[in-house]
Amino acid sequence: YFDKHPHGELMSRFTNDADNVQLALEQSVVSMCSSCLMFVGLVAMMLFINWKLFLVTALVLALTMVLFNKLGGRSRRFIEGLKVVKAFTHEEQAKDQFRKLNETYRDAAQKANFYSTMIMPVSGNLMNISYAATAAFGGLLSVLQGFDLGGLVVYLNYSKQVGQPLNQISQQMTTLLSALAGAERIFEMMDTQPEVDQGSVT
Repeated sequence: YFDKHPHGELMSRFTNDADNVQLALEQSVVSMCSSCLMFVGLVAMMLFINWKLFLVTALVLALTMVLFNKLGGRSRRFIEGLKVVKAFTHEEQAKDQFRKLNETYRDAAQKANFYSTMIMPVSGNLMNISYAATAAFGGLLSVLQGFDLGGLVVYLNYSKQVGQPLNQISQQMTTLLSALAGAERIFEMMDTQPEVDQGSVT
């Protein structure tokens, strides 16, 4: 096993991957849970106030979820593709290989961060569009069907706030994706069957 798996790779799993998982468990999971609870509460209140207005908001929320899925999937693919960079004792021969591995690592990390950080501004703009569309549709409901203006103002406040938990979730995506990739590598090593000591060396 140790002939096939260099020490640097194993140490990376014990340090970098374990640290990523620990960071996610200490910070990201708590933030994600609170954001999800806030999101569910806001959606329930908006449905209670006016379900017709919520249809407009739901359309944008659906687009935002698709966005999270697409960009988050691309970010995770690059995070999972990060290679462990190792250097060997034959320094001169390893320099070129190390440079190529380092450039590959940098490019993958940049792409992963690009897709994960892109989620927040795009979703923020979608929520602004949703706010404007909801205000326009709510105005029509007020004129045509006598929808209470006070209820419209309360609903618009909720629709503006519903983007906050989504933004908080998007901010934790990079950490969570890194932790998931690290956890997969850790569990892969933990699930490895131990070699049986035959009492002799071949």
